Amino acid sequence: MDGHVDTGIAHEQPADWDFWRNGLDRKFFGRVYLRSTQITMVLALIFLGFEQRPIALGLMAGMVVGLASLWTVEMTVRLLFNGGKMAGVKLAIGACAKLPFLLAGLFGIAWAAEGGWMNVFAVVCGLLLVHGTILVMTVTTAIANQDTVRERYR
Repeated sequence: MDGHVDTGIAHEQPADWDFWRNGLDRKFFGRVYLRSTQITMVLALIFLGFEQRPIALGLMAGMVVGLASLWTVEMTVRLLFNGGKMAGVKLAIGACAKLPFLLAGLFGIAWAAEGGWMNVFAVVCGLLLVHGTILVMTVTTAIANQDTVRERYR
């Protein structure tokens, strides 16, 4: 063990990469998906340990909806900025396909919540957990790159 602590911040950036100039790295959202899933699984297992199945199921459902929505937004932005052949058609198909899947997921959540199998507030917490993970990871990446900014202005 080399004493290195994994903070979830990419360290294998090119020498000329700068967070403040270039933004987030290409693997950022992959780490967001992984970290959000890990945190949600740990929380769900804790709630299952306390026999709170509706809360655990709500957290999982909220995380799935949050990550699915994040993934579709990520793919939409890539299509908008990367273009390619038939980018507009792909974007339209993606937009039309997202709504039915999102509605089906939300109807399933509403049905489970009405039946008492799922806690609606836990669903909201699962959604917020995904977005909170994005915020925390972005802020920690900015803080980790603060030293390079100080060096630039000396």
